[in-house]
Amino acid sequence: MDIVTLPNAFGFGGMDQLSDNWKAQPDNEQGIVTRVRGSVVDVEFARGRLPAINDAMTIELDGRARLVAEIQDHLDLHTVRAVAMENTSGLRRGAIARRGGPI
Repeated sequence: MDIVTLPNAFGFGGMDQLSDNWKAQPDNEQGIVTRVRGSVVDVEFARGRLPAINDAMTIELDGRARLVAEIQDHLDLHTVRAVAMENTSGLRRGAIARRGGPI
């Protein structure tokens, strides 16, 4: 009889491999905008790679302009909620967000 570890029993056996694959990617400092509600922006990053609360991030608008937002909350293992420091008109889901440093 084979002994099954708890993660494998529930189908989570490949999670470590997924994390290693993300680390191997060249630009793991970026995320994707998933929601925009007024000045509040939700951004999804790789698991375990969330920017710190109160740090800045820059979001590309139309590939040229940049919007600065401050991280306010970690919603889950992948997503942060931020408040934009400028007008968000023109910002859409799918925009690239890059981590910054402290504000």
